[in-house]
Amino acid sequence: MGQGKHALIFGASGVTGWSFVNEMLNDYPQPQIWNRVSALTNRPLTREAAMWPADERLDIVSGIDLLKGSQDELEEVMRSKIPQVNSVTHVYYFAYKANHDLHKELQDAVDMFRRAITAIDHLSSGLEFVVLQTGAKVAKTLSEIDSG
Repeated sequence: MGQGKHALIFGASGVTGWSFVNEMLNDYPQPQIWNRVSALTNRPLTREAAMWPADERLDIVSGIDLLKGSQDELEEVMRSKIPQVNSVTHVYYFAYKANHDLHKELQDAVDMFRRAITAIDHLSSGLEFVVLQTGAKVAKTLSEIDSG
């Protein structure tokens, strides 16, 4: 079964995270590379709602708040909720938390990423690879665009 790779996708319910999970379950980039795919979402998500294929390699883990509690508490939650977290080899980080205060949104983004990667670094000695997608969702009204 597979080549021993375990992908952990933070933000799996978003557009990018969803597509990464879907492609991995369809054996991208090569057949049988992934032994396990762990899809993390903050809000509940079922395989049926996500329209991912029925696949024994998939674990959907909901309800991990990357900003809640101490670092040790976050690591304990991840250890208890993510099956075989100690075997994670690849992390794809797409988690996002919107906030009307852009400074708070940025601080939350930095804190979430720092805490998540620190946790997985402590929990999985086989970590090989981390992908971080960056950017922001900024919406302006037409009047704001016209005025400046």
